[in-house]
Amino acid sequence: MNDFTRYVILFATFAFPIILWCGIMMVAGRLSGWLALADRYRCTEPFEGQRWHFQSAQLRWATNYSGILTVGVSAEGMFVSPMIFFRVGHPTLFIPWSAMQMEMKQSRWQGEYMEIRFPEVPGTLMRISARLARKIATAVGPQLPQAS
Repeated sequence: MNDFTRYVILFATFAFPIILWCGIMMVAGRLSGWLALADRYRCTEPFEGQRWHFQSAQLRWATNYSGILTVGVSAEGMFVSPMIFFRVGHPTLFIPWSAMQMEMKQSRWQGEYMEIRFPEVPGTLMRISARLARKIATAVGPQLPQAS
């Protein structure tokens, strides 16, 4: 076996799966609307506020982020960040409360959940569990926006 063949085998064994993973994450970020949210609400400063790790959310096209999110809240807005292995195509977000419309909903399949709409990013929404919604409501209080 010559050196070129060894390098090709090493590439196929190590680099190709990493490149494939990054590609899948970029496509998921685009399809889910995460990148559309990041275009407008990318977090650029350190977040200070209450955080909950290992949270879940669903974005458009039923893209599920199950147990991989850190969600945080402050008086100014909501912080959402995926675990480090999922950050390719998913920059950390900080969304001001004024940019959200929230509404509790119920469905046969999902049970009770909160739907968050972003009027400045049409066609993009986020669904979170009623349990996480209650934690957010308790932490934020009356400044939590409602759907209009």
